[in-house]
Amino acid sequence: MKKKLGKIITALVLTAVLMFALTACEDPIKGGQADGNVYGNGSLVVTQGDYIYFVNGMTTKDANNKSGEVVKGAIMRAKIDANGNIDDGGIVTIVPQAYFTSYTGGGLYIFGEWIYYVTPNPEKDKTGASLSGQTLVMRTKIDGTKTKRIAVIKAEGVQYTVNKNYFIYLDGTDLKAIDLNKNNFKTSTIETGVTSVKFPTAPYYSKSGYPPIFDYAVYTKNSSEKVTGQTHNEVKAVNGGGDKITLIGDKAYFNGDGYLENLDDLYTYTLSTAVLDDAGNLTVYLSRSGFAVSGSKDNGVFAYTFTSGNGYAIDKDNVVWLSGSQKTTFKPAGTAAADGIFVVENGALFFYEGKNERILLGVIGAGKTYADKDAAAKSLNEQALKVYNGELNLLRVTKYGSEGNLYEIYFTPSTSNGALKRVIVSTDGTRAGTYAEDYKDFAPYDNVRVVIASDFVSNWIAPSFINYDGGRLYCYFIYAYNYNYLYRIDLSAATADGRDYLADNSDLIKIVGKFNAADRASYDEREKEETE
Repeated sequence: MKKKLGKIITALVLTAVLMFALTACEDPIKGGQADGNVYGNGSLVVTQGDYIYFVNGMTTKDANNKSGEVVKGAIMRAKIDANGNIDDGGIVTIVPQAYFTSYTGGGLYIFGEWIYYVTPNPEKDKTGASLSGQTLVMRTKIDGTKTKRIAVIKAEGVQYTVNKNYFIYLDGTDLKAIDLNKNNFKTSTIETGVTSVKFPTAPYYSKSGYPPIFDYAVYTKNSSEKVTGQTHNEVKAVNGGGDKITLIGDKAYFNGDGYLENLDDLYTYTLSTAVLDDAGNLTVYLSRSGFAVSGSKDNGVFAYTFTSGNGYAIDKDNVVWLSGSQKTTFKPAGTAAADGIFVVENGALFFYEGKNERILLGVIGAGKTYADKDAAAKSLNEQALKVYNGELNLLRVTKYGSEGNLYEIYFTPSTSNGALKRVIVSTDGTRAGTYAEDYKDFAPYDNVRVVIASDFVSNWIAPSFINYDGGRLYCYFIYAYNYNYLYRIDLSAATADGRDYLADNSDLIKIVGKFNAADRASYDEREKEETE
């Protein structure tokens, strides 16, 4: 027994020596700025100080994922200046392994010297079958050294987020957290019986300020209070450690007038989204359905803002009723509950903000009409939105100018590959006209600008919109036309006055990283054929 134990110990020591040798032989890649402020966590492109880290294209879970051989889908780094100019000669590969997930809310995360990512398991089981359906949670230093496997999740497409202290994910109906500060990456279960979850992503990270709310997740679960024949649930917010859980909504809830209701009637909540702002406030948007007294504000879309100033306690003054009807997909107009929401319904764009109920901003299709019997929607924007076909997939909504009522919206006509478009709309009556009830005489003024004509991928990880200090706004996106690599476009130039209204801005669309050998050969051959 002692002899056998001695062999085991010797083997363990040799393994440790080999692992140390492998780590010690890694050559750090020069550059990087571990103390720099981070923007864009949870997306394709993350900036840290004077550098950007990016996913070099979209691959598949079954593509070659052997570390050291991956180019497409690898995580790369480049130096970038205040105007967004990339040092093309300084692009380096930090993680030569493919970033991939089928979870569209995924992305890269950087905190200090570590970059966190997920990748398909490149290994095979004992029978030789691929394990690419499993997800590896990984981290690597920003100099390319000390890659560590944090966890193996035996599923693909799992919902996840990363914050300074935890990797949080939904495992079936269990909400789990991995402690990133522990060397053994201990996993704990925060909550069981979870029916849905939303992971708000901190817009920035700075060592000098990290509000506790940045570690929170918001989720729903069936109520523990059993009522025969009734369906109801609860909405809660929890910190990454799982020791602080705040009840947001159950049958006791603030109504739209700011009064606490504790009715016998039971509600069902549907989480829509959760948004963080730079100050450390968290706004949760949700829909509620159930019994409602006629004319009350008990049902519909609500938004609630947790503020750092009151210790993230429930405050009825921060509850805002936005709509009297259920909405499943929408885009917040800002980061505060009172800012309102943009909603796409039956091919039309509406703005909801509670007091006005809704304003119709535009319709889809030249010559088409939008019949609306809702007397509250009498105000139309003369800069109405018209996109010719399909539904709207709103990607980015931001205030435009200093007037306070103008918004710049970037969108795609559908949720699959297509065009990227941009429109500016106003959300009050200053630019509206009054039309017949069914708006048959409405001839919308088309101020939609086509930014990218086609092949803009919007059904994977959300494109990144990054503002640079020099005043430039860039969109980083996966470009299907060029083999699903990461490209970008200078939106400041693409939407500048004087450019052709329907130009595809092809001269402004530039690759960010590098082709692999096979795609480079295909690209060169295609270019040759097109010029002959």
